[in-house]
Amino acid sequence: MIGTVFKAWVKNFINLFYPLSCLICKAALSPSSDKPLCEICWNKIEFSLPPFCRVCGKHLPARNQNYAFICRDCQARVYFFKKARSVCVYDGIIKECIHLFKYKSKLSLVKPLSKLMIDFAHKFLDMRNVELIIPVPLHSAKQRQRQFNQAKLLAGDLARAFSKELQANLLIKIKSGPAQVNLLRTERLKSVRGAFKVKDARRVENKNILLVDDVLTTGATANECARTLLDAGANRIDAFVLARGR
Repeated sequence: MIGTVFKAWVKNFINLFYPLSCLICKAALSPSSDKPLCEICWNKIEFSLPPFCRVCGKHLPARNQNYAFICRDCQARVYFFKKARSVCVYDGIIKECIHLFKYKSKLSLVKPLSKLMIDFAHKFLDMRNVELIIPVPLHSAKQRQRQFNQAKLLAGDLARAFSKELQANLLIKIKSGPAQVNLLRTERLKSVRGAFKVKDARRVENKNILLVDDVLTTGATANECARTLLDAGANRIDAFVLARGR
């Protein structure tokens, strides 16, 4: 109780000299705000809603629904992960938030963004069978440059919320390459092929693993991570991301 009151006092004191403002629209924020965005911006986030494609988790409009609830893209592709789910649509406010988080080091976004993932997991994921949570790794050079891995920060909060084991250094990226965001699907597939390695296969053997990342677009990175983990002896891989491209 005393600690909570003290933290509130500190926030109010700091706000006298450095007023808090929304990271997106710059509107003034209350010192008691638990996130660095105003409510107007926060409420503009577009969430992924069911029904989902059983494989990639994309929302299926009524016109595209079939008996199997598998989208056309997934009917034509092979994925090594069993299913993928995403909290939001990678557009608008959430896209801006992720860019600020990753490229501008706005780490005040970690808690509110991970809470979005936690709330979604409570509603739409069965976490009971998850044995390991593994974040998609960055190459060591990029990790040094950025000084943090956004997927690891999100995965850490998720693991704590569900009392799951986090293994942040078990899957490593051994091959560097251009940023995926700038590549076409075929280029992404080529770029990530053979890019990952499991340091100790015994620790993933027969495990059900939840692979966590910030964004899923074509699924190339998640798919290669899943293939690597399965080759190392894992039983099942599911992917969970904060946002996915349309």
